[in-house]
Amino acid sequence: MRLRSRALHPAHLRAPPLRHHRNPKEEAMKVRNSLKALKQQPGAQVVRRRGRVFVINNKNPRLKARQG
Repeated sequence: MRLRSRALHPAHLRAPPLRHHRNPKEEAMKVRNSLKALKQQPGAQVVRRRGRVFVINNKNPRLKARQG
């Protein structure tokens, strides 16, 4: 019995997954083990969303981080 080539397999004929495009003005969020230094910055807020801990900063929006 002869196997089909990989190019004809249905899994390879599917369209590639859609990529989510980031807003170029948005800064990438850092992923850190410890948020202690960031939460001590002026204007920082510690928020729990979707089971994760985030630090967002209203005074300096570039200082964003997620723990884990």
